[in-house]
Order: sequence, then structure tokens, then C-alpha cells
Amino acid sequence: MPVARLVLVHGAFHGAWCWDRLTPELDRLGVRHEAVELPFTSAEGDVAAVRDVIDRIDEPVALLGHSFGGAVINAAAMKDGKPYGTTSSLVFLTAFMSEPGQVVDYSGAPGMEAIAFDEDTVSIDPQAARSVFYHRCSSDDSDWATARLRPMPSSVFIVLPVPVPSWRFLPSTYIVCTDDQILSRSAQRQMAGNADHTFEIDSDHSPFLSCSEELARVLHRITSDEEPG
Repeated sequence: MPVARLVLVHGAFHGAWCWDRLTPELDRLGVRHEAVELPFTSAEGDVAAVRDVIDRIDEPVALLGHSFGGAVINAAAMKDGKPYGTTSSLVFLTAFMSEPGQVVDYSGAPGMEAIAFDEDTVSIDPQAARSVFYHRCSSDDSDWATARLRPMPSSVFIVLPVPVPSWRFLPSTYIVCTDDQILSRSAQRQMAGNADHTFEIDSDHSPFLSCSEELARVLHRITSDEEPG
């Protein structure tokens, strides 16, 4: 049986709704889970939202961050040199996981160019989102998700400084999505080198929609007594 409660932290432009196709699969496998709704009001607000969920859990927590959410869980997982609350492990799902000073080559994927930055907000065009976030999803799921995307204040992308990455203190797993159009496979593999364990799945940037059953199986293994591969 799984031993950690999985806390799901979504990425940029998304919300807790993005896990709706995945959570029934987690339920079927007995993976206990909670989803965080990031407010996108400030970096501090996003970290606080994650910690608010952790505060309600009195058992080990596996923090999962998708994409931008990887930076959020890195900041939320440690406080005053100790794991925050019952945080026991970290999962980076095609997520940002770079060491301070580490140079990661993000040039291998076209999707970054679809993200529009202006003085106050960051956004993505719906048509671009369909091709770079959801190109392996059904048209229904792609339309469903695209309609729910939201812009973000530019200031939210200024992630809280973390002197030492949380994964130096906590067991970590990186899940590489090999057909991601936002974070290239090579960039992910560079960052996965920071993790204790790595899985790879044949997926776009949104495996919680395009291959939810496979992702659930991987997460079940990560959060169970089995040693990750």
C-alpha cells in the first residue's frame, strides 16, 4: 500500500483542475492525494498555498510539482533548514529542477517561444497552448484544458530564493516526458541528473491528460514501498 500522501502542485497558467483526469486513476490504485490551487498572486503566496495543504496532513507527504510547479515545491519543501511539516520526498514532473548556477539548455523545444511576456503579465495564446501543452491529448481534453488557462503576473515568475535546493535533503524523483514541447527531453534529462531516481514516459507536457493511466502507475510506484527505478 502507498505510504505517502501525494500533494499535486500544478504548473504555470493552470489550476488544480488539471489533475481531474488523473485523480480517478490514482484513486483506483489506492494513491492518496491532495491538489493545491496556486493563487498566482506572488511567489510567497504560492509557497504558502502549498504549505497550507501540508499543514492539514499528519502523514508523510510526497510533493509533486509539474513544470513551473517544480520551482514552487523546491521553495515550499524546506524551512529553516528542515523539511517543512511532514514533507518526505519530492517528485518533479517535467519540471524545473536546476541547481544554483546550473546552465540548462532549453533551446531544444519550440514551446517556450509561445509564452508571451509583457510588462505586467505572462500568458499563452490558446492555439499555441493546444500545440505545445496538449498535442498528444484528445481534442476534447485539449479544448477543455485550454478554456481554463489563466494569465499570470510577471512577478510570480520571480521564484523565492532558496540557498540550498530542497532535493539535497529530501529523496527526489524526476519524471521525464519524452515528447514535451515546452521542456525538451535533453533539458529534462540535464535536470533529472539532480534527482535520486528517474522515470521516462512517452508523453507531451501534460501526461495527466494524455496518458493519465501510465502516469498514475508511475506515481503509485514512487509513493509506495517499492524502490523507484
